Amino acid sequence: MVYKSLFDYDGNEVTSRKLIFITTEDDGTITSTTSSQSLAVNRTGFVYVVDEIVLDNIDKFEVINGNLRLRKGEVLEEVVKTEKELQREALLKQLAELESDEPSE
Repeated sequence: MVYKSLFDYDGNEVTSRKLIFITTEDDGTITSTTSSQSLAVNRTGFVYVVDEIVLDNIDKFEVINGNLRLRKGEVLEEVVKTEKELQREALLKQLAELESDEPSE
């Protein structure tokens, strides 16, 4: 799914959302992607906020008129995560929560 923000309605960071920078051919075919919680780009392309399902299936998408969309006939597949990946996500979520509780200087 494509979102408007990395944050939920209450202003909390959603760690499963990432920024993705995409470059394309003229026909909308994706030629390169870079994803992270923050991005700095120096070339022309498109930036979207997406969830992990889109990131894991980005090869099934195209960009048409600036919109990221699933190519016709493609189906999203949810990737099964390992126990280690689930633990990592839980730790990253805890870290984000701890950092959001710290007063800024």
